Amino acid sequence: MPFHVDEVNTRYAHSLSIVGQCVFYHNARQIVTKLHHLTFHDAFVESLAHHITQFSMAGVKELAKGGLHMPHR
Repeated sequence: MPFHVDEVNTRYAHSLSIVGQCVFYHNARQIVTKLHHLTFHDAFVESLAHHITQFSMAGVKELAKGGLHMPHR
């Protein structure tokens, strides 16, 4: 059963999600570049930042609408 999502839990969860996505791309850089034939130049890093922002904000909006539930801690 989901617990009540309050402002503190939402900030905590989303800040960890954003950091996790950034750490993933940093740590998986070599794999991502080989799989997708990409280079991590400034424009690509900026597009990743935009993607992470849009993805995270969509999650925040769904939580605010009650469309997503965070699991028990």
